[in-house]
Amino acid sequence: MKSRIIYILYCLVMVIYPHESTSQSAQVPYHIQAAFWGKIFKHIPQLDDKRVKILIVYDTKSETKKTTLMENIKSLGFEVNAVKPDQLVREITGYDVVYFMEELQKYATLCREKHKLSICGTPEYVETGAISIALGIENDKPRISINIKLLQAEGKDVTVELLKISQVFR
Repeated sequence: MKSRIIYILYCLVMVIYPHESTSQSAQVPYHIQAAFWGKIFKHIPQLDDKRVKILIVYDTKSETKKTTLMENIKSLGFEVNAVKPDQLVREITGYDVVYFMEELQKYATLCREKHKLSICGTPEYVETGAISIALGIENDKPRISINIKLLQAEGKDVTVELLKISQVFR
């Protein structure tokens, strides 16, 4: 009986809030993402020896998530700021890494032009050739996805150790 009630509640939530429920379960929580990014940056020679500055690109749909992500990144000692897509061209120069919130991957082409690392929490964007590195979940564990072609276009390399534990796309 209890499991049936849980199932019915789950179905109601999926009907009422389908996008929020599915997107939240598909993403690595932001506090875990922040910790992983800190470790990943140590495996990118162009970023390893510097205090990495991160720019988050968001829109009105992702404003709350952006705030949560920023707080988690700041808590690890990174310098972080956020801009809407129309401000990206003006602001990108002062940063090393650009994090793209959901559905904003089309703006990542500027990262290749300006040699900035593009990252996100949506592995599909790496697979489709929009973003260089993403964190996702596979078998209930965080999984790193890397697009080597884009990474090189952004002027970045990664260590063999990172490649060994990542899903790699070319």
